[in-house]
Amino acid sequence: MDDLLDYKNELYNQANIGANANNMFPEEVFFETISELLSNAGILDNVEYCPYRNTNKGMKIDGYSWNALEKTICGIVLNFTNEQNIINTLTNTEITQIGKRVAKFFDSVSDDSFIGLLEVTDPGRVAANYISSCIKDAIKFRVVVLTDQVLSSRVKTLSIGDVKGLETTIEIWDLKRLKDLDQSVSDHEEFTVDTSLFGQPIKVLPANVSENGVSTYLGIIPASLLSSIYDTFGQRLLESNVRTFLDFRSKTNKGITAKM
Repeated sequence: MDDLLDYKNELYNQANIGANANNMFPEEVFFETISELLSNAGILDNVEYCPYRNTNKGMKIDGYSWNALEKTICGIVLNFTNEQNIINTLTNTEITQIGKRVAKFFDSVSDDSFIGLLEVTDPGRVAANYISSCIKDAIKFRVVVLTDQVLSSRVKTLSIGDVKGLETTIEIWDLKRLKDLDQSVSDHEEFTVDTSLFGQPIKVLPANVSENGVSTYLGIIPASLLSSIYDTFGQRLLESNVRTFLDFRSKTNKGITAKM
């Protein structure tokens, strides 16, 4: 826990020093720091900071991103305590409330009566207009929570209902998960894919046994299984050079995908 608290205080100091130096709020510096970390790991793409809160309607969003490769609209929300020398716990009740606020915003992005009440330069209107323009091509929503708290051990599953008829997932990047990623020797988060959860275990054949006793197997992954795995984990399955090659911001690759 001491290492985790040290890491939190490091983020705390970085956020406050950056805020003072650049005339920003600590929340914005924290958002930029963590967004860059997740972008480098292939978790997020093209992140925009666009904080909007409407307590009367129960809405909150701090940023968004559109992943054209995964056809996913991502709503990013901060849960930043900015408290030094203490680590708070994020409960399932709080997660549910956070998810609902982002979901309500997603639900309203194409509502003319809602948009009409916002100023042209209002961050909520900017975010809503962009998200609305992507919906026709989207197949899912993601709610990503960035927090300097630690996820409660009592939280076993995370779920959120469909939004606008699209599958919607929620994921928490808490202090421990951020620390593990930030201090990882690789450029991505380590994870294990349990193919049995997708109902299609991979069948393998023994290839050979080396002299040191290490066995080698050959296996075939059905396209349907690979599609299901990618649908769950997205481009984090790919190495950074592959993600760069497939980047839809490249005009060349846009042309390639248009012919596929």
